[in-house]
Amino acid sequence: MDFLHGLALGLVLQLSVGPVFFALVHRSLSQGWREGVKMAAGVTATDLCYMAASALGASAILAIPQVRLAVLWGGALLLGWFGWQLLRAKGAQTAAGRQDAVRGSFAYGFLLTLANPLTILFWSGMYGSLLAAGAVAPGLGLLFYSLGCATATFLFLALAAIGASRLNRCLGDKALQALNRLVGCALLVFALMLVMQATQQ
Repeated sequence: MDFLHGLALGLVLQLSVGPVFFALVHRSLSQGWREGVKMAAGVTATDLCYMAASALGASAILAIPQVRLAVLWGGALLLGWFGWQLLRAKGAQTAAGRQDAVRGSFAYGFLLTLANPLTILFWSGMYGSLLAAGAVAPGLGLLFYSLGCATATFLFLALAAIGASRLNRCLGDKALQALNRLVGCALLVFALMLVMQATQQ
């Protein structure tokens, strides 16, 4: 039952798409669905790491102002770097090459999600609330709940990767280059939002 509850929450969370989703769609369009699925696995692995950290009490560490500030600034710099690389790309093949500065789609998905500090902040708050309210039992209950959330993330992103790769037949180089810029701008905007949060701490 905990697994199903986690799966349901995970599916609801997917409705709020962000820069990682657009980056995955771009990856699938430019390099095929297999690379998109590998990236989905990397995103899921990061989520699992953040969930584990949250379950182990990361919220207490993140409550320290200096730590929270460092997380926000670090995330902003990483997301900004990824976004800038995409904006510099001249076409679909160049964009794929720039993304491969991070070797492999799994690593790209892992690091891109790792660069989003709001993920760890969200999960630390969520787990703290669940445990405090007794909605999920510690131990195995929390484990199955986390696996349900992670399964929802992977399934949604894998299906998005497969669907996006099929659109590749309908898009030319100009459309893919426009997508490079769109995803790059999305990452830069998100990085700017993190900077604004960091300056308000």
